[in-house]
Amino acid sequence: MHPGTAGCAYRIVQEALTNVARHSTAARASVTVRAVSSRVVVTIDDPGPPRPPVADGALSGGGQGLAGMRERVAALAGHCHAGPHGRTGWRVRASLPVLPPKARDGHRPAVTADGAEPAPRHDARHDARHDARRVQPSGPAGGPVIRLLIADDQQLAREGLRQLLSPEPGIAFLGAARDGAELITMAREHQPDVILTDLRMPGTDGITAIRRLTARTPDCPIIALTTFDTDDYLFGALEAGAVGFLLKDGDPDLYLTAIRAAHRGQGLIDPQVTRRLVRRFATPPVRGQSPALTLRETEVLRLVALGRSNAEIAAELRIAAGTVKIHVSRVLSKIGVRTRVQAAIHAYRSGLVPADEER
Repeated sequence: MHPGTAGCAYRIVQEALTNVARHSTAARASVTVRAVSSRVVVTIDDPGPPRPPVADGALSGGGQGLAGMRERVAALAGHCHAGPHGRTGWRVRASLPVLPPKARDGHRPAVTADGAEPAPRHDARHDARHDARRVQPSGPAGGPVIRLLIADDQQLAREGLRQLLSPEPGIAFLGAARDGAELITMAREHQPDVILTDLRMPGTDGITAIRRLTARTPDCPIIALTTFDTDDYLFGALEAGAVGFLLKDGDPDLYLTAIRAAHRGQGLIDPQVTRRLVRRFATPPVRGQSPALTLRETEVLRLVALGRSNAEIAAELRIAAGTVKIHVSRVLSKIGVRTRVQAAIHAYRSGLVPADEER
């Protein structure tokens, strides 16, 4: 299968299953991948029960949704359909060519499923290092390229992240480490701009790796990957210096948003992780301990604690994104923390945000 087709199929399955998890009460969903002549047909069935109709743009929790799926499939001369199935269910089905048109003519396709130059074919024997040679000359519209390094002890997870992130414009995928020790070695060798790492790994775990890396290269932001059953690891990663947290089964589009935000020095936390983190680890509110913040800085801190990005804060407060960035920097300095995660914990501990306040 052509890399562009494989990457597109992976994204479709990931986004569809994310949507099932968020918007359906079904206990399970089915994924079928079939080879039909010169095409690959991917089908995801959600059995229901009934839920309110979902508009095209509303799928995938605020990301590209169905419209994004269709764009990716269309870029490879494929077809995508989504709609009600059976009495109570929902079906997403995509038909993709095994070889996109230009690949059949002996050329690589102009774009992959995500609109980027396609990644070269992957040789799994060089999982940890071979991608370090693939450094793109520039990002979108001539912007900076983000040199990305990831770590996860599960090969399937590493391969999934590679398929998700390597085709993206502006992302130079340096490689995938299998544990914390290898991550530290590769970071020293390749000097990444952003690191994405699992927390629970054998040998040198993610927390230890984060602590050692932030001590050696404090300017390289690290995003922690977690699942709901690893709460004990969250606070340790926070103290070690992680700038953000993402759920392994979260919105795929949030990964790219978090990586780009971390590269800008902003950090991002999955809102579900924020609420779970503070509810477990924040001490009861102790008012009066925060340094004097202006009214605007207090508003910004509250929204940071709720997991808002700078762009979302700017829209809600009707101010420029650059102004939000200045306010966030001042807030971090005044309350004596380094990251937005630590600022969120401070907000809950000081009683600025009730522990049961929702995003």
